Amino acid sequence: MANWDIDWQPKKVITYGPEFNTLVTQFRSGARQYRKKQASARRRFQLIFEGASLDTHIDEILAFFDARDGQYETFTFPNYGQQLKGIRLALVNSNPDTITDSSSGFVKKGFETGGKVTIHGSGLGNDRVYDVHASTAVSAGTITLAADEELDVESVNALLRVYKTYDVRFASDKLLASFVKPTQGNIQTIELIEDL
Repeated sequence: MANWDIDWQPKKVITYGPEFNTLVTQFRSGARQYRKKQASARRRFQLIFEGASLDTHIDEILAFFDARDGQYETFTFPNYGQQLKGIRLALVNSNPDTITDSSSGFVKKGFETGGKVTIHGSGLGNDRVYDVHASTAVSAGTITLAADEELDVESVNALLRVYKTYDVRFASDKLLASFVKPTQGNIQTIELIEDL
């Protein structure tokens, strides 16, 4: 699965959701039946780029969109609004490996068991997407990675960032006209939808 390049950081990310999809059947008697059309709630992300925040990456993002065939292919997206950073983070090689936060912010930022995280800013080559252990709860101060994930020990790195990461698709098979050719205040937008 491809990864959204962490350097393609928008000026702002607006997260919508959770969104449910319920099918309601109305019977002649007036009774209603409710059924879920998807297993769990999903989120939508609106990425807002403005002027210089996109100028250096627009061609790369367009090539990434083309390579995914629009909304056809799923990719990982690090939610810039759900991140922890700085020297309070430590990467621990403990078999299974863990990421610790001395300020205990993982639960508050929405990190979850069985999800994914992206590490960026590592000085030791830990920059990539990792799977969170599917049966070990994410605690306020610790994320336990899946057993086959390998981290190099790292701490006291002010550049280190950990992002909650989602499997997403582009929300449409075409980019909005405001992204390809901005008209109002040089603002470009891209919409993504969580893939469940």
